[in-house]
Amino acid sequence: MFTVSSDSGVRIDKQLVSSLELRNRHFRLDPSNYAEEVESIRRHLKTLGVETPTISGLQGFKEVTLPNRFTRVFMENSAYGVPMIGTSSMLMARLPDNARIQISSSKGKHQLLVRKGDILLSRSGSVGSVILCGNSYTTFAASDDCLRLRFTWEVAGFVTAYLESQIGRVLLTRDGHGKVIRHLKERDIKNLRIPAVNPVMLARINNLRTKAAEVLDEARTAIETAETIIKQSFTFLGRSVKREKWLNIESGSFVTGIALTTENRLDPHYLEPRAASLREWGSKVEGEKLGQIADVWGVSRFKRHRADKGHGTPLYSSADIMRARISPSAHLSASRNETPVRRCIVQEGDILVCCSGALGGIVGRAVIAGKALSGQAVSQHALRVRVTNPKYEAEYVAAVLSSRQYGYPLMTSLRHGKDVPEIDSARLKRIPIPLLSSELQHKIAASMRVFKNKLDEYNNLFEKAQSVLALELEWKDPD
Repeated sequence: MFTVSSDSGVRIDKQLVSSLELRNRHFRLDPSNYAEEVESIRRHLKTLGVETPTISGLQGFKEVTLPNRFTRVFMENSAYGVPMIGTSSMLMARLPDNARIQISSSKGKHQLLVRKGDILLSRSGSVGSVILCGNSYTTFAASDDCLRLRFTWEVAGFVTAYLESQIGRVLLTRDGHGKVIRHLKERDIKNLRIPAVNPVMLARINNLRTKAAEVLDEARTAIETAETIIKQSFTFLGRSVKREKWLNIESGSFVTGIALTTENRLDPHYLEPRAASLREWGSKVEGEKLGQIADVWGVSRFKRHRADKGHGTPLYSSADIMRARISPSAHLSASRNETPVRRCIVQEGDILVCCSGALGGIVGRAVIAGKALSGQAVSQHALRVRVTNPKYEAEYVAAVLSSRQYGYPLMTSLRHGKDVPEIDSARLKRIPIPLLSSELQHKIAASMRVFKNKLDEYNNLFEKAQSVLALELEWKDPD
């Protein structure tokens, strides 16, 4: 190390880099590779005295692959095509299936479909996000922004845990390059160093993470069971709305005077015939509007005084609560944000509805809070629903609101705003909630409880795997 003085007299530290190092890194001089955090991790791994083979040299490695870029032909009808996930949606607790693409050739289908045991890794933008795929992913295609890492099942869980650790994440993201949008290449993954830990501990960590992947599969199976019962019970969902009924033929529009009087808004998505038909059917069957059976409210916006990670109060965003792995993306000052944070606290059993964001993303999606979110602060971008009517089970209402064929289209039809769609609590209260028999409600609620409990189990297994790995690597997150 040597120092020089700038014109202003401020001393600037610089680091010498050997030409051999540049050759090994394909003649790239990326400053992120020589950051203080990276150097600290490198030194720590050396002190452990263990071998650090590359990913491609690890026993059980198969391949790192990325499909060629392809033209995405999206299908209007959700009954056709193959659902596609991207680098954000692959992390969601419930995989969205509204983005469906046409895959015409068997060769293209083979390249794009996810396999059990694949580790999906985001290669562009927010690089470094990873997920170990179980059976629930195998009917989905992954975008060309997702690298596929393939190992035998005996080590796939361990590799995933390592990439999710601070050591793995820092060493992985340091190789991101690009001025505006960061990218990773296949060779960056293959050359990543991974500690060869004790085989017994490797097997333990691997078992925890593969078990977590299986538990996540079970959670998704449970919520799909609830969806199936709702579809069978809500008789209207199986019908198609004929196009000739959509339009007022004389005026060439489906806008009606009574609809405009009711809402005092001309939002075409609110008046879209499918959503209007669902709303009309829901108002005719036995049941109540959401605002009559539950407290529905939002949290006012407030100025956020940030705190460093590991300090202050964790704040969960609307995106955080939709992921399988519940983790806060921000921390706020415990003293300066004490009052607004208190208003943001949720409790187990609360239903949270993402009320802003891009259509097709998280806006309009609902989740029921489990133990992982109980007592935590969730941002104002999620509306709160707390069921108070004893005739309705909270888990049943959560299933109705999160239903892809009923709750989701109704809630997204309430959105307003040109650039960032928003849903307000006053309009959310008007959604009709059909009253099913106690037996059917109990079946649906039971499946939702399994979903909620399995997600808590998934997070517990995740945390345990990361703790065991950190202990084995003798690493304590300095944050």
